[in-house]
Amino acid sequence: MTMTPEHATPHAAQVRGDPDLADLLRTTAVRHGVPGAVIAMSHDGQRRTAAFGLANQRTRLEMTPDTLVGVGSFAKVWTAALTLRLVEKGVLSPDDPVRRHLPGFTLADPEASDRLTIRHLLNHSGGFHGESMSDFGPGDDALGRYVDSLSHVPQLHPPGEVFSYCNAGFNLLGHVLATLDGTTWEQQVRDHVTLPLKLDGVAVTSDEAVFFRNSVGHTVVADETHVVVPVQQPSRSCSPTGAKIRMSCQAVLSFCAAYLRPDPGDAASRFLSAESRAAMTRPEVAVPGSTMADHWSLGWALWDCGSTRAFGHDGEYSGQSLFVRNLPDHGLSVVLAVNGGRDRAMYEDTVPGLVEEVCGVRMPRAPEPPEPPARLPATKARRYAGTYRGPHGTFRVSPAPERLGLDIRVTSPREARRPPGAARPERYVWLREDTFVAEGKGHGPYRTLSFVGDAGEPARYLHNSRAHARQDDDPAG
Repeated sequence: MTMTPEHATPHAAQVRGDPDLADLLRTTAVRHGVPGAVIAMSHDGQRRTAAFGLANQRTRLEMTPDTLVGVGSFAKVWTAALTLRLVEKGVLSPDDPVRRHLPGFTLADPEASDRLTIRHLLNHSGGFHGESMSDFGPGDDALGRYVDSLSHVPQLHPPGEVFSYCNAGFNLLGHVLATLDGTTWEQQVRDHVTLPLKLDGVAVTSDEAVFFRNSVGHTVVADETHVVVPVQQPSRSCSPTGAKIRMSCQAVLSFCAAYLRPDPGDAASRFLSAESRAAMTRPEVAVPGSTMADHWSLGWALWDCGSTRAFGHDGEYSGQSLFVRNLPDHGLSVVLAVNGGRDRAMYEDTVPGLVEEVCGVRMPRAPEPPEPPARLPATKARRYAGTYRGPHGTFRVSPAPERLGLDIRVTSPREARRPPGAARPERYVWLREDTFVAEGKGHGPYRTLSFVGDAGEPARYLHNSRAHARQDDDPAG
């Protein structure tokens, strides 16, 4: 077959698309060890795209702007939109208890089971352990069986008390939707999102994905080379939270355009009312001290950018990452897909600077540790010291020597039987208020965490996008 420029081999054309975007993508991808990446942006209706590298290192398949990528948690935006569609139809209300629609639903905590509402699921304040990605097979009953398994998950905090990112909450929400609409979550996506918006480049199931060009995730092995992540088959029971759906960056950009600027002459494009779209970008809960977002709405993550606003969502699954940012006041949407390497560092090195160049808005960036580190007041050191437990494991916090930060030992759930002193401590230095930043950088930007609770009292939670509750049986760590 004769290869045209549009179908060149990776050796002939590593980068394609808009020249300026292509140069930016090449530079940042090489700098951060990324095998393949795509960027797509729309500014005042004008689109630009570029792709770099390989979609699959094993097969040497080239990355292109129309390649499908695993979008991970971006699917939660669609689950939220489907929920608000049922709100518009009067089928449910955000403040309905989940049990009104699933009478047999239960969590390990009986009181939380009674109090949990649809709103708590949408804004990630449900408070139960949300990291289960258990597989319950390919059948239509997978979501229902997943929801039954939540009867054993521990409660981290009372519903509505604090933001704590919860994957399981969106699987539960997907089961509510399927129960009320009488069809599967996947069919609702087709009927009410992809078909009305005429989105090309979307695969809701693995069976659909085989008809498209696909990217796979990669991981770095000991000799600094990339290998394909061996498990690429996701579980259907986690579809509403983002485990199965795949899209091209072009399709994601088209969805953002329809969301921001529905066509007044096309009723099908107005898949959500203006009221529902506003609810999905209205601040609901604050995200404590995290670079993940400043606030969360009933769907999108929100960032404060001075006098303007930005909303979007990130997604990660099986070695692939997606970053979506919308600045509606400037008519700008940016989508970046990465299939390995230092993904979040590449985002930091690519998207904020591009946004600033295009419309003069400074996007939030991951912080760096201050030099020299500030000394913690003794009262603050006592406030934070202790043991905290949650989705990411057990955190044992103690003041660093001379109170120049905190030393934190982390034991992951898989290492739960290790003795308390076995984990090596990591130093976090004081950044601002109750927020700390890691002294060591590791794989990507410096990590942050915050402490949550009433001022002057021992902190109730250590927060790093998930809430980890203080353990009363070990208040001093």
